[in-house]
Amino acid sequence: MYRRRAQVTSDFWASGSTLWTAYLSGESHVNGEAKMRASCSVDGGQNWTDVGQVDVGDGGLYFGPAIAGAADGSSVTVVWLKPNVGAYARTWTQSSGCSGTWGAVKTLANYPGATTASPTRT
Repeated sequence: MYRRRAQVTSDFWASGSTLWTAYLSGESHVNGEAKMRASCSVDGGQNWTDVGQVDVGDGGLYFGPAIAGAADGSSVTVVWLKPNVGAYARTWTQSSGCSGTWGAVKTLANYPGATTASPTRT
C-alpha cells in the first residue's frame, strides 16, 4: 500500500528576496512521528534549499512551528511545541546565502502534565 506523507503545519518569514519556511514533514497531525525541517530561498522563491532538520530527531510528536528572523536575514529562529512536554527554539546563523549552521536546541518552557487543549497550568 502506498502511503503519501504530507508536509503540514508550516510558517513563513521573509526579508527582502530571502524567504524561509519551517514545517513538519510526516504524520504528526495523526499522532505519528514527524520531523521539523526548514528551507530557504534567496531568489524570491524560485529555488529552495533544504537547510536541514530543526528538531533533535527524538521521534516526537510536534506542533508548530513558528519562524522569524533578523531584519538583515543573518539568522532565523524556529520555535515549536512538544505536547505535554514543553516549548523549544533553535537558531540558524547564516554564513552565505542559504548556507549556515544550526545552534543547539534551547528549552523555552517545560510543561509537565500540560495538554494541547489546556495550555496553561492551574
